[in-house]
Amino acid sequence: MKREKDSREEITLIGFVDPLDDDDDNTGVKISTDEDEYIVEMNRTGKKLLNMIDEEIQATGRVSVDSNGTKTFDVKTFDYAPYDESDEDAEE
Repeated sequence: MKREKDSREEITLIGFVDPLDDDDDNTGVKISTDEDEYIVEMNRTGKKLLNMIDEEIQATGRVSVDSNGTKTFDVKTFDYAPYDESDEDAEE
């Protein structure tokens, strides 16, 4: 996959870890945010996200965009998303 644009600066995403579609030959995950989806690069840290499917996480890394507009996320660090008490209040 040829990369055209690399953000060069690290960003932090909060989103859910989802498996890639079953029709893909790749084993992998994506991070789905409210705004977009990012295919996770399957480096050492990215592979650890295979154990976090269906969890909401906060991840820091770099975004690349290929010629098709697909966004790829090179995860450097991740953890569970911070707990937000206002979400609980909104449900009541």
